Amino acid sequence: MRLARLTVRGFRNLADTTLSFPGPGVVLLGRNGQGKTSLLEAIAYPVLFRSFRTALDAEVVRFAEAGFQVELEFVREGRERQVALTFRVAGRKKQLSLDGDAAARVVDAAGEWLAVVFAPDDVQLASGAASGRRLYLDRTLALADPAYLTALTRYRAALKQRNAALRLGRGELAAAFDGPLARAGAVVVTRRMRWVESIGGAYRASLSALGEHGADASLQYAGSVELAEVSAWPERLARAAPQDLAR
Repeated sequence: MRLARLTVRGFRNLADTTLSFPGPGVVLLGRNGQGKTSLLEAIAYPVLFRSFRTALDAEVVRFAEAGFQVELEFVREGRERQVALTFRVAGRKKQLSLDGDAAARVVDAAGEWLAVVFAPDDVQLASGAASGRRLYLDRTLALADPAYLTALTRYRAALKQRNAALRLGRGELAAAFDGPLARAGAVVVTRRMRWVESIGGAYRASLSALGEHGADASLQYAGSVELAEVSAWPERLARAAPQDLAR
C-alpha cells in the first residue's frame, strides 16, 4: 500500500493544496508549528475517519473555516484507490466516499486506507490512564474486526441516548436503552478479551527480541470480564442507575 496523492482543504494550519508523494517515500523537515504533524494527521485521518490527536472533528477545522476536506489517492495491491471525507461544522456532518461512491457509514470505508502512527505520546499506553489503552484497543480492533466496529458504534449510540435521558432525569426512558447497550457491550468486551488472549504470545516475543524479560511478561484484560455475557448487564446497570442519575 502506497500513498500517491493527498488533497486538503481547511485542515488545521495547512494551506489548501494537493501534494504528490514519490514511491520511495518522503522526509518532512521544518520548524515547530509549521504543520509537519498536521500533515501526518491528515494522512492518517481516513484510516478510521478521526484524528489521532483529538476526538473532536471541530478542533481539526482551520480557524474561521466552515469545515475541512481530506482526499487520498493510494495504490493497494496494484490497484489505484481513492477515499475522501468532507466535514461540516454546521450539523457536525461527515460525508464519506470510497472510489468515488458515497459511503453511508464509517464501517463501510474504514480500513481501506491503512497508516500506522508512531508518536511520543505512545509511551502513555504503558504509563498513562486506562482510557488511552481502551482507545488504542478500540482503534486496533475497529480496523481488524468489522463486527467490533459495528458493535462499538451501536454501544456508543445507545450510551449517548441513555445519558441524554439521564440528564433529563428520565430514568424510565434511560432504561429503554439498557437492552441495546447490553447486547453491543457484550460483543465489545468479548472481542477485547479474545484479542488480548491472542496477542499475548507475540507480545512476549517482541519484548524478548528487544532484550526485555519477555518470558515473564503477560497481557491481561483488566475490565469487568463478566460483562462478556449479556445476562450480566441488567444487574450491573440497575446497581449503577442511582449513581448514573445523580451524575
